[in-house]
Formats: sequence, structure tokens, C-alpha cells
Amino acid sequence: MATSDYFSRLKSQRVDFTFTNSDGLTVSRLGISITLFFKQGYTLEKKQRILACYRRFREEFGTHLRFHRHELKGLKKYSPENIAKVEEGILNQKKNQFSGWVVSDAKNEDEAPHYLMRYLDSREISGDNGSSYLSLTLPWDYLKEPEGMTRFMAWLDFLCEQLEPDSGDCGYYLVLPNDFYDYFPLEYQLAQRYPALQVNSAVHTAKLQYEHSIRSINWITLLSKRFVNRLGGEYWIRAMLARYTDVVDTGDPP
Repeated sequence: MATSDYFSRLKSQRVDFTFTNSDGLTVSRLGISITLFFKQGYTLEKKQRILACYRRFREEFGTHLRFHRHELKGLKKYSPENIAKVEEGILNQKKNQFSGWVVSDAKNEDEAPHYLMRYLDSREISGDNGSSYLSLTLPWDYLKEPEGMTRFMAWLDFLCEQLEPDSGDCGYYLVLPNDFYDYFPLEYQLAQRYPALQVNSAVHTAKLQYEHSIRSINWITLLSKRFVNRLGGEYWIRAMLARYTDVVDTGDPP
């Protein structure tokens, strides 16, 4: 299917993914995400790299952002002063305590955002048996903007450079509010109706379930060298994928 036809089809079906609550807030919408699972998120070096991802997020989308949640006490207002304090708190978090941060353009925790970055790290006691994740959400039509695909791939390259992912995926998914629990049934129904739709609301649980395996395949699938080798090596993968003309192997594992 041509790219223009694909986006036209998405646009026509967008209403299937958009729901509002009794207060008029949008509680679900179609979005596109980059989700990366990586190791050693508890280290100071990796935390600094995580915060570099948030700084770039603010640089590009800062005029939209107004909501955040984190593992620290207080600091509820999304402001420059509190951003600096949250960053300091993440870097100084006590050993073996989780750190996480949700930043978005949502009005509050009951609205599904257009722009979202969230992460949750792992504990030192778990070592490489534990995984961290970081997920970037953008509007469903981001790729249709001028240089949208180029900017999206630049984001993917930057996040991979910073986080050195063990695995990851990029694709469309149903964006839910930060307080998403009431909408699990909706997400489940739409995931059954649209099998290519990534289920991403509970990605924090996926990082616990897929510490030594990948979550899924999607529009873009990232595999570290250990997964490539487990499959039989790069040459074997290329041979298997050669029959599919619409699949591209970059040959450059993260």
C-alpha cells in the first residue's frame, strides 16, 4: 500500500480511536510511539542519558508541555524550577529505588496526550536481569508534517544513541490518560480489532516480562546483537527476510 493511501486510511478510521468522557476530555486517541527497553537504567551515566532525552523533548515540544508525574514527593507543578528539582532527584535517587517520569501536553492525568515521554528505570540489585524502558509518543500524523519522517528517524537515532536499547519497537497505538486503568477494556477491544495496534498503556509491566526476550514486532523492530545472534545471526535473518519485499533490514543492530 502506498504511503499516501495508508495515511488516508488512518485518517478515515481515526474516529474509531477517539473517545471523550463526560467532562469533554479526550480519553483515547491514536498516536505513534518509539518504545525502547534497555539495561542499567539505574546507573548514573544512563540516568544522565535519560535526562538528555527529556531535554531534547522539551526543546522540540516545550511549548505544548504542561503536565508531569514522577516518583518524588511534591513538585506537582510542571515548571522550570520543578523540572530542575526532578532531574536532581532522579540523579540522586537512593540505591535500588525506582525512578520514573511522565511528561506530556495533557491538561491533567485524565486526558490522553498528543505528546508524551515516560520512562521507568530498573534496580541495581537486578543487574542485567532487569530492564528499563523509555517511550516517546507523538501525534498520529507527525509523519505527514514537513520532514516528518526525517525528524522521526532522527528521534529514533538519538534515543538509540543515548540508551543503547536491548530491544524496541515503533508503531501506532492507542494513547490513554496517565490514569488509564478504566480504559483497559477499550484498549483490549481495539487491539483485537486492529492487530497491528501496539498495546502500550502498561509498558511498565512489559519491562518486567521481557527482560530476556522482545515484546513484539512492529513497523520498526529493534534487536540488540544478542537477539540477532539468538535468531541465527544477521546473514540468516537477511536470508529469511529476503522473500518479503516490504521488509528492510538495516543490518545495524543497536
